[in-house]
Amino acid sequence: MTLSSAYYSFLYESSQDATLRAGFVARLLGNKKASILEPHAGDGSLGLELCSRGYYVTCLEDDSVLFAVMLEKFRARKELRPLLTPLPLELVNLNSESHWDLVLLSNTISFLDDDTWLCYIEKINDLLPVGGLVVINSPQPTPMRQEQPRTEIHKK
Repeated sequence: MTLSSAYYSFLYESSQDATLRAGFVARLLGNKKASILEPHAGDGSLGLELCSRGYYVTCLEDDSVLFAVMLEKFRARKELRPLLTPLPLELVNLNSESHWDLVLLSNTISFLDDDTWLCYIEKINDLLPVGGLVVINSPQPTPMRQEQPRTEIHKK
């Protein structure tokens, strides 16, 4: 089974989880007006929460259904539009000369195979300035996963 951000988007209560993860990122970045790249942004809940805290966020999502959901959420938050950039792409297909202060891989690592993971690391290295940060979180255990073999939950 190939997993993606679509799989993980259903495992979390979006607003509470996004608030917790955004709080962690905010503690790392402090008051700095930072730019954040979020590959596999899912429904955009975390990106919106980060924007509401004053960060510039670029959300990438290559799943067309989740990208559509993300766009609907973004349209409803007009005040955050100057801080948000949604793109229907996978990280490895991002062609940009821009640099982000932080790359946030949220629930991404467990569905990437080793070759793709290496491509991600190379791409992230190109997109971060010296001193830039990478934040990686992997899926947390949930009742839905109790019967799922651990090797399937945490591949890395």
